[in-house]
Amino acid sequence: MLAVLAGSLGVSGALYLLLRLFWPGWYLDWLYRRNSLRLGAIVMGYLEQGKYLIDIFEEQVKRWPKKALIIFQDRKYSYEYFDQKSSQAGRAGIEIGIKPGSTVAIMIYNEPEFVWTYLGFMKVGYQTACINYNLRSKSLAHSINASGATVLILGQAIQEILPDISGITVYVQGPLPEPKPISFLSFDLVMNNISDAPIDRSARKHITPFSTNVLIYTSGTTGATMVLRDKFSAKHFWEDCRKYDVTVIQYIGEVCRYLVAQPKNKLDGQHKVRVAVGNGLRQDIWTEFQSRFKIPRIIEFYGATENPSGSVNLTNKVGACGRASPYLRQFSPVAFVKWDLEAQAPFRNRQGFCVPVRPDAVGLLIVPLSEGRFSFQGYRGPKEDTEKKILRDVFEKGDQYFNSGDLMRIDKEYYLYFNDRVGDTFRWKGENVSTTEVSNILTSLAFIHDANVYGVAIPGTDGKAGMVSFHMTDEGATSLSPTMLAQISRHVNEMLPGYARPRFLRFQTQPELTSTFKQLKAILVREGFDPTQVRDPLYFLDPSTQVYRPLDNTAYTQIMAGNVPM
Repeated sequence: MLAVLAGSLGVSGALYLLLRLFWPGWYLDWLYRRNSLRLGAIVMGYLEQGKYLIDIFEEQVKRWPKKALIIFQDRKYSYEYFDQKSSQAGRAGIEIGIKPGSTVAIMIYNEPEFVWTYLGFMKVGYQTACINYNLRSKSLAHSINASGATVLILGQAIQEILPDISGITVYVQGPLPEPKPISFLSFDLVMNNISDAPIDRSARKHITPFSTNVLIYTSGTTGATMVLRDKFSAKHFWEDCRKYDVTVIQYIGEVCRYLVAQPKNKLDGQHKVRVAVGNGLRQDIWTEFQSRFKIPRIIEFYGATENPSGSVNLTNKVGACGRASPYLRQFSPVAFVKWDLEAQAPFRNRQGFCVPVRPDAVGLLIVPLSEGRFSFQGYRGPKEDTEKKILRDVFEKGDQYFNSGDLMRIDKEYYLYFNDRVGDTFRWKGENVSTTEVSNILTSLAFIHDANVYGVAIPGTDGKAGMVSFHMTDEGATSLSPTMLAQISRHVNEMLPGYARPRFLRFQTQPELTSTFKQLKAILVREGFDPTQVRDPLYFLDPSTQVYRPLDNTAYTQIMAGNVPM
């Protein structure tokens, strides 16, 4: 057969035909593997030379000293300028007594100061803990305390955070607030009176490839100028792209949805953007986003800071975030197992093992753990936090897998599609919301006995909006009084960042519990916030007043129609 094919098609043609017959996805597998090898070779090349991210930056400074690295509020900042400012930031850290290898927390808005502070701390071998500037009160204190940092660098003074933070020295970049808090010190004052000359590499001689560089609590390009805005603006996004000749944009799914929701404009497709890179672009708006704004290529990826594995869509496949064919899994091993919605855990068969899902089914993404490349270093803090992410005896006794907490669908061509987030977190507004954190904040109110927190879908939005089902300390109560609603509203606005504030409340006289007395979420999620399905009193957070008010059929209809911005 091969001889006949070779005679009529030639050897190369025959091999191509055989590959198409017995390995339909060979070209895609080859494409993904080739790019993986190229990236790996680049990374290993730098590591073998003892070069890290900061060394690459310093090389770029020598190559393009006068080129703009960042454009912010119509001002251009050159590579050379960032090198000088970062050297000052690093020396300032030494000047105020921060020792090599120490952790420094930074809480800075989207502005140049964030970048040169991070670069400067890398120059002297500090570990940087990036604190979400939306955090307040206990959440903020927890993030800082968990990092082990004793110094906090603020881009803008936020005075209300101080009562909940002990044992931390606060330095401010920019003007000090008036009246100046006694505990605030000026980082600018130290920086401006110190040399901006390059810092010798010996200052970070203790750094190895396995040293901690940065601590990230949530979720670049080489040589490209970066354009920053202090806050995202859907109205001015494409205007900025045209103004600064942007060629690559970075997104999260919610950003794309905001852009699509803007009124159509004859200038929508007039720009120089050739690639959009990011994650969370859902299939329902992918085609409209790409065609309306005339974006040639979308590179959607999937990954997490602590996840030993990741994936990327290199072929513009609508809705996909990568591929995981049997061939590719030899190099980047992953598995997908059946998820038990009622138990909120991987389904186990009679032998106690997990069950793989078939193509086109939804399963939990897990990654086998081993020493070296596919290891999970864990979280800083209590050991039990790390243990929660490890599944044991998955397919055989003694094996270990990383639990991504994400449900994925893999189609018959082995493309991957994100489905949902499970467990103790859900995604909303591009952020991870901790159900435990929200629950603890609510139950700190004396009249709330317990709170079951979960995410519910709202048409036209990405992720899940927060909802809380709770019952009262007073078992005889049948509804919430206006005073209680005002207290809850004030409490969540003060204690939680905007994305974590529950959009809906459900008051239950008795909580939904499993046979083992665990909070039952599956039924609550299914019923959602529909007044026709739920007999219990429902409330929603009015976006115009940030106060909870009763949710009736009229309000529900308006929310479902997208007329109430949630």
